[in-house]
Amino acid sequence: MINILWKATRAEFAKFKRTLAFWMVILAPLLILILQIGMFFKYGDFYLAQVSDEPWQTFGQNMLTYWSLLMLPLFITLETALLAALEHNQKNLKTLYVQPLPRWSIYIAKMIANFSLIGLSMLVLVLFMFIGGKFFGYFFPNFNFNQPFPLGWELQAVAEIFIASCFMIAFHTWVSMRWPSFVIASACGIACTVAGLFVFGSDQSYFFPWTIPGLLATHNPFDPKYLYSMWVAFGAGIVAIGAGTWSIIRRDVI
Repeated sequence: MINILWKATRAEFAKFKRTLAFWMVILAPLLILILQIGMFFKYGDFYLAQVSDEPWQTFGQNMLTYWSLLMLPLFITLETALLAALEHNQKNLKTLYVQPLPRWSIYIAKMIANFSLIGLSMLVLVLFMFIGGKFFGYFFPNFNFNQPFPLGWELQAVAEIFIASCFMIAFHTWVSMRWPSFVIASACGIACTVAGLFVFGSDQSYFFPWTIPGLLATHNPFDPKYLYSMWVAFGAGIVAIGAGTWSIIRRDVI
């Protein structure tokens, strides 16, 4: 079974080299960095006045907030749709499903590729936090960006946000593989993101998968209350992976 999954995953990773899906891993965090630098240049005193002794944490948490609330849900939608389009646009699914590899391995390989790209994008985001802080600190040395970069804190924060994104990734992978239309996959992601913005701040936001990463980013990500929501999203994601696999392997491809 492991050998079968390895072959399917290796083939999947070979597909998206030099594609837009791969370059978005860099471009999406870069957009957040540009937005963050612009905001800090304009409102730096406001953002750093309250936590002037911890500028890195303030800078990083602001980037995580923009990322988790706005970029991440749409980025997951785009990445899953782009990877699925590699099969839908060329009508490759019928060809893939008659290969010796079982259907479940093809779907799980697609899931692994999506999780890998989105996880890599969050590591790129941490790198851009460091670059952005050094860039801003060069122009405003009074904000103490010469302090050590809290790499452990940032990595743990993005790891928790990644875990909390498990359901979103699993759900959008299934949607993008189930329906060949890029419009359906995109509309579903946009609708869920907009719903998350309306739900955010309410009691329902603790259980709505599209708002849980934002809760971790805008509050103390190590608070047990938010960690509970993170594990709820993770558990729901595991269920969604299983349900999506079952749905795909039973579906007739015409």
